[in-house]
Amino acid sequence: MQVIVGLSVPQVRGYFDALLKGESIAPGEGEDTSAKTAAAVDLSMKLDACISGQLIDMSEVKDDMFSQKMMGDGVAIEPTGDTVVAPADAEVTMVMEESLHAIGLRFANGAELLIHIGIDTVKLNGRGFQLLTTQGAHVKQGEPLIRFDPQVIRDAGYQTTVIMAVTNSADYPQMKKKPDQTVAASETPVLTF
Repeated sequence: MQVIVGLSVPQVRGYFDALLKGESIAPGEGEDTSAKTAAAVDLSMKLDACISGQLIDMSEVKDDMFSQKMMGDGVAIEPTGDTVVAPADAEVTMVMEESLHAIGLRFANGAELLIHIGIDTVKLNGRGFQLLTTQGAHVKQGEPLIRFDPQVIRDAGYQTTVIMAVTNSADYPQMKKKPDQTVAASETPVLTF
């Protein structure tokens, strides 16, 4: 098993693409050593739920890539809604344009978040997903990012779990996760720094 630690959101796309093509990933490959360190800015902030539903810990996600925190630590939500929104003001740094199942955000404190909709939903090739923003956009907290059809995901035999993985969580040892609970999009804090 290979462990991927300290990824920035733009690196995630490269890793996903390589894995989908069956390519191996060399340790340290593509690391950006020129990036500003998180210590240079105020790190305190909160991220609200990106969708309404039942909050669960990352370790409960039924995908080893996430439950073993290979993509970073965070939380997940078993959704009751169908629209993922920005959990705080952010820049959209990555969009999985072919599959539309994942989006990357960078916040003012330097934290980078991968929002991944469903388990193995990359295999749907975008079916049931609608992108509501663009890469490079600056979005406000609560702004819609991706709409999806949970029934399309379930009919294909996949889970609808929405993952919020802080890909550079190692830079934020002060990050706190809220316990399992019912959450409302744009209202309930789920991660604090």
